[in-house]
Amino acid sequence: MKSTTSTSSNRPGLNDLSKVELSGAVLMKMRFAQLLNAGSTAWQARKVAELRDVLAIEQIGGPIKVLAADLSGDLKITVEMRMPVPRRPTEESGLRLGDHAVLGLLYTFEATRQPQPGTSFVYILDPGDVWHPNVSSGNLPVQVLCLGPSVPAGFPLKHILLLTYASLTMMAAQFDDLDPAGVLNREAAQWWQRNAHLLPLSREPFLKTTQARKVAT
Repeated sequence: MKSTTSTSSNRPGLNDLSKVELSGAVLMKMRFAQLLNAGSTAWQARKVAELRDVLAIEQIGGPIKVLAADLSGDLKITVEMRMPVPRRPTEESGLRLGDHAVLGLLYTFEATRQPQPGTSFVYILDPGDVWHPNVSSGNLPVQVLCLGPSVPAGFPLKHILLLTYASLTMMAAQFDDLDPAGVLNREAAQWWQRNAHLLPLSREPFLKTTQARKVAT
């Protein structure tokens, strides 16, 4: 008897996160965060919905792990995102790649009502030397990721995470160092223009909606 490998598309995608049942440690993170939820009824509900989507991504094996969540005011979530992360080159070893980044996500009430600057949502807590045209230089305590000139009102966090993953893996990035809309590190932009053969750092999708299975033949 032989076995072959086929694929089935039964893993949830971004549009299916509301159907994902939280369980175990992930469910406990949700319940603990809700204890300190504050604000209007509508704002509390929105924060819970946004956090639940983020936790659902972790639940189904996405590339993130929620480290902390605060619903007491603005929605603040700290996540570890697993992916290749470009770090500032050195003379000895050239470009270095980390295997994850720790991100601080900020989602304000104002973000639900009106467009926000693209630098308002994602803060890179670690590593402190990300080498990316759309990330502020490592001279500051926290690096900021720019998602574009502006982010539409009500743009959900699950899509912000998708954009962050695509940007940091260099699948989608702004390299025009003369365009102030997205470039925060001109030196890095010029370096990547000269080293475009290294792109992208990964071709792995943010969420795998298919999985392999063995079939006996």
